[in-house]
Amino acid sequence: MESPNRSRDDGSLANEENTMPEALRIGTKLVELCNAGESEKAVDELYSDDIVSIEGQGSEEMPARMEGIDAIRKKGEWWFANHEVHGMKAAGPFCGHKEFLYLMGQVRAVVVKYRLAGGADGQ
Repeated sequence: MESPNRSRDDGSLANEENTMPEALRIGTKLVELCNAGESEKAVDELYSDDIVSIEGQGSEEMPARMEGIDAIRKKGEWWFANHEVHGMKAAGPFCGHKEFLYLMGQVRAVVVKYRLAGGADGQ
């Protein structure tokens, strides 16, 4: 299944006229899947093959910047193997005004909060 958020070679979305409705549709589906406990399905259905994930900090084991769908799948597998999740709640999507989105590189956000216990090492 081709991802609905494929971009053109220049990095812009393929159909700029529909950027906001498409962002809302994708964000809404992401929130629904996360709240249903189906985050892996969200990756399969919504993430681009050339996705880039940038975290606030990283480590040797899990770098802050990861590129490509395979790296993101491995990141998710590592994360769930190392965290005991007792709950997950997603909110959003939060999309700004069209001009704001273009100025900020088409920023969109979904917030996901987890309730966690110690990871695989019990810490």
